[in-house]
Amino acid sequence: MSVIQIQTLRQVAEQLPASAALLDPATMKPAGTWQTVTVPATLDLAQRAALAVNVLTASLQPEHAYAVTQAFRFDTQPPFDASPNWMPMKFLRALPLMRTMCGSLANLEIEQAAMNAMLQQVATDGQLYFPISADGPPANTAYPAMSGIAILALLTWHNRYPDAGWLEWAKLLVEGLKDSLIPVANYAYIPPECSLSRTGEWHWTLRGGGQWPPGYTPYLPPGEPTSDQQGFEGAVKWEQSNIIKALVRAYTVWGDEDALAHAQRLARFCLKAALWEPADANGHPGVEHGIWAGHLHGNLNTLQALLELAMATDDSRLKQIVRQGYEYARSHGVIRLGWMPSWIAPQQFGRPASAAVESEGCGIADTLMLAVQLTDAGLGDYWDDVDAIVRNHLLELQSSDLEAMRCACGSADYDHSLQRFIGGFTQAGLTANLRSAIYGCCTGNGTRSLYHAWAGITRFDQGVATVNLWLNRTATWLDVDSYLPYEGKVVLHNKEAHTILVRIPYWVDRPALRCFVNERPTAAPTVGNALLLQGLQPGDTIRLACPVPETTEHYTIGDEHYTATLRGSTVVDLHPRATNSNPNRNKVPFFMRDHLRGKATPMQAVQRFTPDRLLSSA
Repeated sequence: MSVIQIQTLRQVAEQLPASAALLDPATMKPAGTWQTVTVPATLDLAQRAALAVNVLTASLQPEHAYAVTQAFRFDTQPPFDASPNWMPMKFLRALPLMRTMCGSLANLEIEQAAMNAMLQQVATDGQLYFPISADGPPANTAYPAMSGIAILALLTWHNRYPDAGWLEWAKLLVEGLKDSLIPVANYAYIPPECSLSRTGEWHWTLRGGGQWPPGYTPYLPPGEPTSDQQGFEGAVKWEQSNIIKALVRAYTVWGDEDALAHAQRLARFCLKAALWEPADANGHPGVEHGIWAGHLHGNLNTLQALLELAMATDDSRLKQIVRQGYEYARSHGVIRLGWMPSWIAPQQFGRPASAAVESEGCGIADTLMLAVQLTDAGLGDYWDDVDAIVRNHLLELQSSDLEAMRCACGSADYDHSLQRFIGGFTQAGLTANLRSAIYGCCTGNGTRSLYHAWAGITRFDQGVATVNLWLNRTATWLDVDSYLPYEGKVVLHNKEAHTILVRIPYWVDRPALRCFVNERPTAAPTVGNALLLQGLQPGDTIRLACPVPETTEHYTIGDEHYTATLRGSTVVDLHPRATNSNPNRNKVPFFMRDHLRGKATPMQAVQRFTPDRLLSSA
């Protein structure tokens, strides 16, 4: 570390406010209003966010400095929940988003204590030192990837309550990240799955017990990786991705041009040809066309980071690489079912073949978030992808059914343990939670993806509202009531818009689509893929009606042939079901949705929360 860097870190550290001054529970409460209304009993992502608040707080381990429970198995007696992993920053990043969606005040004191515990681990050298040895870095070392996520969490908290103190903590961690990079020529890298000691030595992860499974590509720190699939996790680019995001945000939020330069160096490493697939059959280099293989979550999170950098620097070429990378990933999944594999070509890298037919909550979530990010960047219209993902496989990956967990456990005697993990996300097969487990990493990502979908349902700017998804949502400018999949009906309750653009899902028969304003038939023109409604007044009600097609479709994943029944974009049945390999336990089945095949929409009286404002640092 240079003298200048030491002085910079000391200057930043001296400006830090005490953590207690920032952690006022009053500033953590979501601002908004509540209303009791009767609405369709259909998918409401705000209700899913309330479940997420539960697992994001109740599953933390205070006895281990609020570590995340990485793997909770509920098909055993007693349920196994003893696997701590020091990454509460993932949960701390998600919690403000979930509370914004649903208004929940549950366990604010746990959220407060967890953030305080994380801040206590930040040293004056800008590193976040882990207090425990867990399934990952050794104790008293700093893992740069988690520091990157911690910065993103701090910026989300600042967005929730704009106290400059949050930025001061983030600035110190940014300086620590800059000092962690290993420079090579015009690029730089972070050793994957390694953490930094206080004396500047890199330590290999504790994962795997130091043993390399057959076929894995070993990695010896701190040497420069030569392929993306090196290491225990096999996601070298991912190790750089959250650091790139944090450094780009340092540039966009407080104008740190040096941070941007560091982000660009990391990006140049990520764009080395060796970390992508070789040339395709037409001789196109993989790196030039976003062609990759291996870890889905690792690559899609990297594409998100590269897109953030491309947007900050207006790099048109990089934007196109990201778009092609998404399309390449998409071609390996079944977006209609909301499903993506956890690995592409896993056996090529010594990974089990099951990784190509099972999904990972992190990867499914990343698919959705990148789809929203690309759409917002003007690089395509992927709202139908978002709709299919959130209605289908992503929703099934979130554990929301206590009775099903009891069944897998074989007893209701452990409800206290089970209830702590309601709302968590898992890795799974297409039709069942085969492991009967909830994973901390998947929960951190899966919950944030709910926010991206929810925030994308409707947008508002200068009196113009857009409705991108026919899902339930309440906002200060309008409310959306969706009757899907029972009926082809969506009702908009206008509050502030003079113009509304309603995007038409691809499955809608447009000639059969009818529009009513205050129950008067209205011939609304189409603009691109949306209906245009103008001259609206507060209090107007807009109703769209169309038939809901029920289709039977066939898909092949691995060696398995699936038959899916869909109403619109919602899967209402899927066969064959995964077989139960353990006769003494019942695996949690997915897509048990016979109730969604009815033609009359059930209604319910609920309390709905309308936030005063949204959070941008998602």
